[in-house]
Amino acid sequence: MATKQWDGEKSNLWSDAVNWVGDVLPVDGDDVEIGSGFDNTLFNLSLNLNSLNSQSELQISSTTLGLSEASTASILNQSGGTITGEGTLLLTGDSTWTRGTQSGTGITEVDGKLTFNGTSSSHDKYLGTSTTARTLNIDGNAEWNSISSAVLYIRGGSVLNNNSGATFEIKTDSGIYPSTGGGTFNNKGTLLKSGGTGTFYIDTIFNNNGTVTVNSGNINLTGGGEQNGTVDGTATLQFGGGTHNLNDGSVVGSEGVNLVSGIVNVNLEQTATISNFNQSGGTIAGEGTLVITGDSTWRTGVQSGTGITEVDGKLTFN
Repeated sequence: MATKQWDGEKSNLWSDAVNWVGDVLPVDGDDVEIGSGFDNTLFNLSLNLNSLNSQSELQISSTTLGLSEASTASILNQSGGTITGEGTLLLTGDSTWTRGTQSGTGITEVDGKLTFNGTSSSHDKYLGTSTTARTLNIDGNAEWNSISSAVLYIRGGSVLNNNSGATFEIKTDSGIYPSTGGGTFNNKGTLLKSGGTGTFYIDTIFNNNGTVTVNSGNINLTGGGEQNGTVDGTATLQFGGGTHNLNDGSVVGSEGVNLVSGIVNVNLEQTATISNFNQSGGTIAGEGTLVITGDSTWRTGVQSGTGITEVDGKLTFN
């Protein structure tokens, strides 16, 4: 194991030995250091490094970068290829993820901003593999700009965490879906849909302990989860499938909440509040109390369990 330092004498290609001090390429097990001031170094080797410390922009468009120990990149632009390994990769600046895979049992830690891009169906992104679970932590901010056919698949039990103090802003209509082995999206910060007049699908398990704000189109939760936080905004939240547990103190105060499929469950000795509620399918169940404070409709579907539905506004049977 050795330390290899970048000097960028000839080009931006990792595969060009002249770009490294001593004109010697890095090999598996090395520690790699890239200082500041270099323009867009292009990783085009397949390596399992011990660690990476890059203070300049790093681009990955193909091949595989493995990291065994804690590593740092100021800017990462991933348009393909694979980042893997057991090490934690800390992203300190503004980074983008357009296509490719992040796998291994390690963690990608976003302290800056991560933008999800994608303009075609070939721009899918994968967190984890069918057999390994990776964690993506948003501690700074995230922005979703991918079109509807360019989605994120979470697989192998991988986890996406939007942590306390972070904002995950959705600007388009697209989706986050489970693949082999499934995955989970935990929101402890703010999940904001600010753009797109259609639907953003969250088909993984979605646990909300923060705030979901829907100001444009709708967010459709189809994978179930624990709802302990707050929902607000001027647009619509939809429960489209799975089992959603509305736990004590959960407040859903967006302009409209639609239940079209799945189960909304209010547990024993717990009270959940919804401002405007429209049921056109699915089931309200449980032993707790669901308080509906605004005007609501009930077209089809089931309300069951030993709990109480308390209508403080107006309920219209359509």
